[in-house]
Amino acid sequence: MALSVSLVFALITWVTFIGLHAQQITTIDCDTVPAELTLTGFLDEFTGVIEWITNIPPNVNLKLGENLFPEHLPYVELVYDSGSNNATVRTRKPLDVDTIESVYLFYTIICQRIGTNNEVENNRNLILEDVNDNSPEFLQSHYSASVSEVTAVNVTIIKVEAVDKDFSPTFSTITYSLWGPNSDYFHIREGDGNVMLKKTLDYNKVNLFNLTVQAKELMGNNSDTASLVIDVQDYDTLNPYFSQSVYNGNISENQVGPLAIHPEKILAKDGDTGINEKVLYSIKLVEPLPYSSNHFTIDADTGLLEVRIALDREECPYLLVGIQVVMVLEFSVLILNLDLIK
Repeated sequence: MALSVSLVFALITWVTFIGLHAQQITTIDCDTVPAELTLTGFLDEFTGVIEWITNIPPNVNLKLGENLFPEHLPYVELVYDSGSNNATVRTRKPLDVDTIESVYLFYTIICQRIGTNNEVENNRNLILEDVNDNSPEFLQSHYSASVSEVTAVNVTIIKVEAVDKDFSPTFSTITYSLWGPNSDYFHIREGDGNVMLKKTLDYNKVNLFNLTVQAKELMGNNSDTASLVIDVQDYDTLNPYFSQSVYNGNISENQVGPLAIHPEKILAKDGDTGINEKVLYSIKLVEPLPYSSNHFTIDADTGLLEVRIALDREECPYLLVGIQVVMVLEFSVLILNLDLIK
């Protein structure tokens, strides 16, 4: 029977020890202020018993108090029956590093001997080990920007931003990247999300970029993505142009009025496809002399060319007419070949 009792006692003791493996077994001082006690081995989001206080002197009262940071006290509570030589400090809510905004939790256990006014503070500094339990998140799921095609290289076009709510810089530091069609026109700074122009833009080559930006943990694999659309604004950089390099026409002798032009009517357009400024037509020259622009007229808006003064084929069987098309500070000229026929 004695053997059976010893075995049961040993089993109970072993089970109790295993049950306390995540706690700290501590003592308190009720006479002199001890050095601050550091408690370690607690993971982020820990819940349960923090410390098991043993050998509490008789005739004392214990209570929990603030230590440096009052906002830490609501996270813990003291479980103690007056007169008991044991007590526990346990969590009231999870010790979340990201919510506490610290890997340290401070509190104190105040011991007061009954019948005295002397209170002794037993300060505690609990150290939490942060874990990577958050992923980066962009502040916006979609970013957009407009940029002129004449913007200088290395200028910042837009800044994208993501946050990782992990408290420790080990898990919250973010690195940025981007990809997509023609993404080589841009560069994103890995450390701050500034998207910068890397190559000179040309509206007539690429006028819209659909890109993807990524925010990834520097020391982990968690990441987030967002879309980035960059619209290129055309700038008036190109001269107007004619639809044909050379036009031809026939003029009947003694004819006045509109001319039949080949291979199509005279037509000019703005070389900048995104602007399409209005073009104006005019007659620049007429050869040979003594013929002049007085013999012809052209509609400034439509480019319709007409004969004003009838021509004599015996005097001039062939004419060259130079037509100019202009916009603000820009122009083009073409040569019109005219044959006079009987």
